Amino acid sequence: MDFYQRTLFKILKLQGAFDSVLEELVKLVSAELDVSRVSVWRGSASAGGISCLALYDNISKNVERGVFLSAHLYPSYFSAINKTVCLSIEDAREDQRTSEFLNNYLLPLNICSMLDAPIIINGEVRGVICFEQVNHKRTWTNDELVFVAEIAQFVPNKSFKKSAELLKKNLRQLLKIALMLFIFLKQLEIKSKRS
Repeated sequence: MDFYQRTLFKILKLQGAFDSVLEELVKLVSAELDVSRVSVWRGSASAGGISCLALYDNISKNVERGVFLSAHLYPSYFSAINKTVCLSIEDAREDQRTSEFLNNYLLPLNICSMLDAPIIINGEVRGVICFEQVNHKRTWTNDELVFVAEIAQFVPNKSFKKSAELLKKNLRQLLKIALMLFIFLKQLEIKSKRS
């Protein structure tokens, strides 16, 4: 478990824009845990599906974004991700929760095993973090299950921090506009008194 704690500490120290942090996160986790593919997705069944914010492929060394998985095409998966802290799936091709991905996702990418955890914000699933093993099946350890659940808690914290920073920036701009408007109105008032 010390290894996972050290990796989590590295993740907590990630700084920068939200997109950059996500890219570094998926690369770091993939390398540290020797996982073929690590991705972060935004969305839910109620949102119609999930879209990929960052996916790192440890074999090609590429980061991808923008893939969309529609909830109506994969109802078993979306139902399962809404009912658990994490989905630990050694054989993703045969497991009823993920077998719907077989022809469109698992076979073309040679994905054999998956470990997914929902990203929960305000009590609702708002995304997923996904570990995918290609070329061979992988039995996920209990430490890995805990680890993916902990990472799923980290993502919304970074997202909330980004939202809070954006809110502060917008409030500062509104205050500047309000001050300029106040000065303008005072100048108009002074001019009208002179007339």
